[in-house]
Amino acid sequence: MSGSCTAGRILVVGGGITSAITTCKLAEKLQKCNICVWDKARGAGGRMATSRSSGNPQCKVDLGAQYISCSPENQLLNKDIYDDLISAELLRDLNPQDIEGFRHGEDGTKHYVTRHGVSSLVKHFFNRSKVCVDFGKCVTDVSVAGEQLSVTSKEGTQEQFDGMILTIPIPQVLDLKGDINQMILNNPTVHENLKKIEYSTRFAVGLFYDTSVDIPVEWTAKYISGHDIYRYVAIDNKKRGDLTGPTSVVAHTSVPFGIRNIEATPDSMKDMLVKSLLELFPTWPQPSSVKCLKWKFSQVSRSYPSSDGCLVLNEKPLVILAGDAFTKSGLDGCALSAKAAANSFLNNTSF
Repeated sequence: MSGSCTAGRILVVGGGITSAITTCKLAEKLQKCNICVWDKARGAGGRMATSRSSGNPQCKVDLGAQYISCSPENQLLNKDIYDDLISAELLRDLNPQDIEGFRHGEDGTKHYVTRHGVSSLVKHFFNRSKVCVDFGKCVTDVSVAGEQLSVTSKEGTQEQFDGMILTIPIPQVLDLKGDINQMILNNPTVHENLKKIEYSTRFAVGLFYDTSVDIPVEWTAKYISGHDIYRYVAIDNKKRGDLTGPTSVVAHTSVPFGIRNIEATPDSMKDMLVKSLLELFPTWPQPSSVKCLKWKFSQVSRSYPSSDGCLVLNEKPLVILAGDAFTKSGLDGCALSAKAAANSFLNNTSF
């Protein structure tokens, strides 16, 4: 029933790349629908997050995804996505020789970095959709109200929708209140499979220097082996191809460290993480400012079994779960899930 919607309201939950591509695909087909996007964060990106220095907005750092590796298979499956991003001059080729310990993947794999920060990819698709994203809205309750869904946010907003797609991490879905709990419990196999989905956990530290400073290393990024805390570090501006702008550094902790400290807050870990990083690289100058994030739900380590890229949780009113939990982590997995979710929504739309 593509394009038949005349007055329906659709809610897409999440502010990451899955949500952005899903929203864009729906907006192309359901031009007369009212499509809304809610996300609890302050800006677009999700795990494709780019942060800016408060002292110099031109100084930015990717705290989530670092680069994009596209296999030959996905070059075909997601050709539309890559053609779009390359024509918009948002991607540039990555030179793997610039990264110590880089894993090249199978023959024919292409590697990209983002010119303006990885969140620019998410913003691109939200902009293409012409949908206004409501940030600072954290969904807490999804219940049935007649033939519609009543969705409540932590901030007190309560609105009615004819259907919704949830792209947030599955543990957050399982924590939602209201009738969505019963939707999940109605199918014990679905419930068990959702509970089995697992994510890695890691901390990310961004160092902002606000001006161009000398970081005396020969690489732009490096995988670290055998360290108690860190697994990856990058001179972020150089990684993105910016050789003259303000210097920024990003470092990711190892997964075992993240799991050991899964209940710790970023603020409680920040000073220790910065101290450890500068002990690892003692010639580096002190940054102007620091940002620390915890990715409690980082990359998917165990996905939903036998998935078609999304999951129809309820048919009337329509509720669909999507995201890398139903494919694999990375731009390609998220894009494939987004397309599957949009197609599933269009095929099941009856309003």
